[in-house]
Amino acid sequence: MMSDKLAQTVTAFEQWRLEKNCKISSTPIHLRKQAVALLTHYSKNAISTALRISGT
Repeated sequence: MMSDKLAQTVTAFEQWRLEKNCKISSTPIHLRKQAVALLTHYSKNAISTALRISGT
């Protein structure tokens, strides 16, 4: 089961993907910070899988 924070972050990433102008644009800083904040509750692998991002 996904926590509210993880679900909100997944939604934010999906919204950004729908609205971004070009395919290769960098992930915005505020989304990166949201992802990093999840590390206190989830593993790096769980976060990167849920958000469909690279673990690096």
